[in-house]
Amino acid sequence: MQQLSVTMNGFVGNEPETFGKNDVGITFRLANTRRYFSNEDKQWCNGTTTWLTVKAYRSLANNIKQSVRKGDPLIVNGVLHTEEWEHEGSKRSRVILEAQNVGHDLAFGTTQFERIGKESVM
Repeated sequence: MQQLSVTMNGFVGNEPETFGKNDVGITFRLANTRRYFSNEDKQWCNGTTTWLTVKAYRSLANNIKQSVRKGDPLIVNGVLHTEEWEHEGSKRSRVILEAQNVGHDLAFGTTQFERIGKESVM
């Protein structure tokens, strides 16, 4: 099986929202703005912002629900896939990053880790 595994860092754009039967999943938007040095202006500039929808399931979703807030800097590793649906007769799609690992980006601050039990450890 081929999967496109990626790692993205960025800032959480909304409060994470649960979904599914018994709130088994969680979703949020992650934004990354590329920075570059402009030789012409002799300063750092912001490029365009890339937004990606992140989804997670089961124990990871529960841990995100308890740990992640809008504005938090994160590093997310997971698998890209496309969701497709119809809306008012038009086909729609979006790229989803299905998270396998999520952590706070410690380049921006500190965090406190709390292990929740053996059942959550792979």
